[in-house]
Amino acid sequence: MRPRLLALIVCVISAVATLTRAEAQLDIASLRINSIAAKEWEAYRSAFMKPSGRVVDFENGMISHSEGQGYA
Repeated sequence: MRPRLLALIVCVISAVATLTRAEAQLDIASLRINSIAAKEWEAYRSAFMKPSGRVVDFENGMISHSEGQGYA
């Protein structure tokens, strides 16, 4: 492979890796900002989760929904 082409490929890969790390750091920061307090989580968990970990819909015959599982 020609040296200039190889250098270009390395630069592109490095730039993409740098962007990916920066995006990951932003995602972690937004998770911290958007997270809920321990008391809020405990209230949600005691209201909607069974001891087995299943999230139930009390207003719809105690069934589970994938959306509820994902939210929890």
